[in-house]
Amino acid sequence: MSSKEVLVVSEDEFFIKNFKERLRQEGFGVYSAQSRAGIFRILKKHPVQYLVFFRDFFLSHQLLEHLRGYSSQLEVLIKSDSNGHWLERIFPEEISWKVFKDTEHLIQILKEEKKQEENEFKKLGIIGESSTLQNVLKQVKKVSKTNLPVLIIGESGTGKELIARAIHFLSPKSWEPFLAINCASIPETLLESELFGYERGAFTGAWESQPGKVGAVGEGTLFLDEISELSLSLQAKLLRLLQNREYIPLGSSRCRYALCRIITATNQDLTRLVREGRFRSDLFFRLNVFPIRVPPLRERKEDIPLLVEHFLARFNQKYSCQVEGVSEEVMEALLNHQWEGNVRELENLIARLVLFKERGIIELDDLPEEYKPQRLAKAQMVKIDLHGDFNFKKAVNEFESQLILEALARTGGNKNQAAQLLGLKRTTLIEMMKRKGLNY
Repeated sequence: MSSKEVLVVSEDEFFIKNFKERLRQEGFGVYSAQSRAGIFRILKKHPVQYLVFFRDFFLSHQLLEHLRGYSSQLEVLIKSDSNGHWLERIFPEEISWKVFKDTEHLIQILKEEKKQEENEFKKLGIIGESSTLQNVLKQVKKVSKTNLPVLIIGESGTGKELIARAIHFLSPKSWEPFLAINCASIPETLLESELFGYERGAFTGAWESQPGKVGAVGEGTLFLDEISELSLSLQAKLLRLLQNREYIPLGSSRCRYALCRIITATNQDLTRLVREGRFRSDLFFRLNVFPIRVPPLRERKEDIPLLVEHFLARFNQKYSCQVEGVSEEVMEALLNHQWEGNVRELENLIARLVLFKERGIIELDDLPEEYKPQRLAKAQMVKIDLHGDFNFKKAVNEFESQLILEALARTGGNKNQAAQLLGLKRTTLIEMMKRKGLNY
């Protein structure tokens, strides 16, 4: 489970020692201080979420004024035998605070707050309790309180956009817009105007000015997925945006000032692209201020049962079905699968199974062949009839078509991701589909 950081303030060393151990057993990270100077020493070094006072004599006007600077990340908990109405007179509005009666009441408050935060991630579609995922979420919580550029790295289907959305919605500017652009899905000739906007008459058909995503997002978050697909000329303009917060719309000679936060994502090795001269090194260093690696599903297979339960509930509701769950054999097969398409592949599989099963328990026979046990062994025993009118080219063509359709099924019809799964360029995949008459 994720760890919340607590700073306990008390002059009683023996009490602090015992209470810190109790909090650690409950899954919290704990620091302690015995003076006002010690409080700020800890707050400057560590991302503390809760500041706990067992005696109110530590509180002072000067202390509370200093705490204003930490108000976006901090909640103050104070021991009081009363309901704490007198505290309303001394606490600034920016600081969140609560009272507790004793240690058990305090631990109850902390556990409820922790559970509430975990539910927030679940609402965003981020499901799992594995240590690898929890490490990612810990980074998300830390960086969400800042305005630093974030580079999210991970394979297709791992949920990079969900991580970007979590950073935004946990930030102090969560009410501002969140806009996403897939840099690979927009032709280069249109991407610049999509990002930076254009003036009226900038090109044929530009009947009126448009602000572009950078202008439209305001002080919110702009998420650029598949950043590796940017051309070198657009990389230079993005670098200027990051360095100087400036950009120029198409057809304009006047600089505009950008207020947005930039989060980028890639499934490519940007350091390799830098070495090959396909990605600017100066831009890479600007983007890579706070990198977050999202693990593939095969590295957090203990989350598969929770993900299956989550997707079953969602698609039961969406398709008005009553699928109760999966059998032990099916769960074992899912746990042993390699999941090249990651969470998106699992999501698409559960959607298909719910739609066809409609009710009851999903059994092993309900799984597509590629997910059943011994799939590889069966694949090695493909029977080929070399007698009669066997046509080698026709057999190869059919096999290629099957591979293409399977890749498209695993990626939910996303041609960019299907091409990456097959080791092809997107244009090559589209050309092959046209030649073979494949529609998906």
